[in-house]
Amino acid sequence: MPQRDIVSWNALVFGYVACGKMEIASSLFEAMPERDVVSWNSLISGYLHAGDCLKVIYLFMTMGRSGVVYNWRSFAFVLRACSILVDCDVGIQFHSIAIKMGLDRDVDIGSALVDMYAKCEKLDDSLLLFRKMSEKNRVAWSSVITGCAQNDEFFKGLELFKEMLKEGIEVSQSTYASLFRLCAGLSAFRFGSQLHAHALKNSFGSDVIIGTATLDMYAKCCDMPDARKLFNSLPNHDLQCYNAIIVGYARNSQGCEALQLFSLLRKSDLGFNEISLSGAFSGCAMIKGYSEGLQLHGLAIKSTLTSIICVANAIIDMYGKCRALTEACHVFDEMEGRDAVSWNAIIAAHEQNGNEEKPLSYFVSMLRARIEPDEFTYGSILKACASQQALNYGMEIHNRVLKSGMGLNWFVGSTLVDMYCKCEMMEEAEKIHDRMKEKNMVSWNAIISGFSGQKQSENAQRYFSQMLEMGVKPDNITYAIVLDTCANLATIGLGKQIHAQIIKQELQSDVYIARALIDMYSKCGNMQDSQMIFEKAPKQDLHDMECHDLWLCSAWLWS
Repeated sequence: MPQRDIVSWNALVFGYVACGKMEIASSLFEAMPERDVVSWNSLISGYLHAGDCLKVIYLFMTMGRSGVVYNWRSFAFVLRACSILVDCDVGIQFHSIAIKMGLDRDVDIGSALVDMYAKCEKLDDSLLLFRKMSEKNRVAWSSVITGCAQNDEFFKGLELFKEMLKEGIEVSQSTYASLFRLCAGLSAFRFGSQLHAHALKNSFGSDVIIGTATLDMYAKCCDMPDARKLFNSLPNHDLQCYNAIIVGYARNSQGCEALQLFSLLRKSDLGFNEISLSGAFSGCAMIKGYSEGLQLHGLAIKSTLTSIICVANAIIDMYGKCRALTEACHVFDEMEGRDAVSWNAIIAAHEQNGNEEKPLSYFVSMLRARIEPDEFTYGSILKACASQQALNYGMEIHNRVLKSGMGLNWFVGSTLVDMYCKCEMMEEAEKIHDRMKEKNMVSWNAIISGFSGQKQSENAQRYFSQMLEMGVKPDNITYAIVLDTCANLATIGLGKQIHAQIIKQELQSDVYIARALIDMYSKCGNMQDSQMIFEKAPKQDLHDMECHDLWLCSAWLWS
């Protein structure tokens, strides 16, 4: 060109930026005789897309010193960089500059600020800014709803969505994705399925991003049939879509299905990442598939993904559940960096394999490494104390639990109840159980089983009655424990009531319940019903022989 102006220079810089060739774009930018706001914004946007957020901030500040006036795009880019870096302090400084220039009222800058504060975990500031915005477009609404999802403020996000619909704002792809995340966080299956219908009505049925978010919602709401149906219906699958279905199956204890989907992923040209691999290892752990786990471990080593903490954690968990403790320890020892999950995995592996002294030594090492224990750590350690009846250690850990503020956590509370029960400290177990604000099936079973094990059947039945009064539905373990107390007390009347409830809940085919019913009726002298249940009992491997021996022994004793 015999003559070049700023427009032609900008066009060339923008072209190289669009192609991702930042070195050439930067050298052309430096060669420009003059630069305007478009020149600077083009280069800044290129580095933002390249992921070099520090360079974005540096260029933004250099741009200001050069005398070029910022526009809304300049602020949108730099605030996005602050969001990615989760650097609120720098973001606040840029917010101040926008206020001084009178640009903070711009809807695009306002949306970028709402997004920045939310991603920096300053949701209150994000919501305050959003409420003060005189104009709110689709991007602003999407930013604030996404912020609620990212900060686990699920109800607040859904309330804002209702407001958004009342304002007549059209729902975007990113808003749908965030809403499905909100539903997943609340396990709001019904609302999630209605939202799915809403997305289909708005012609988003073939959208892979929305499809993946919907699939993840169904999986987290424990509805894997609908998740799989949706997966099969999508015209295209990306890696995130495969990851959602694999992890969903693993979380819902469907290990075989998780491995089948991972196999399908391997046959595609999408490759796999640490999330896919972690989900597959969890699938192996579910089915105790040691040989499958070994093959996956080889694949992980070959792909160099074993250096990623979440993958190494999943491998330790898999080996622990497959009773390969030596391999689990080897993986743990080779880890360069460890987080709380790593320590939890190795502690649980030892506890699950009956090595009850090691969890305590690992717990001490974890504290020395300045890793803060969480509820899963305390759960595994207290289980180990219960198994070896290490009451002194258990009481020390109980004190630490109280100091950490987890004393009322249902999971930790249940393991404390179980530990004190197995250490024959029923009074302490009762205190903890009664103080728990949230009681679930695990905690009820722990206290009922504890009294039953201590031959205090009356107390076990008393807690069973309390459980029913609070509207908690018993499971097969609860029924088996209480039937055992009926057998010990020869209270056939209560036993028959429980039997009727079992039939109503269609649990009579459960092996443990069948054995408990046979024992209860025989010990209460009702051999006819005992024999009838034995004849109808599920014949599963060794259990039918155990039931048969139990019935013959009872018949001989009570005849």
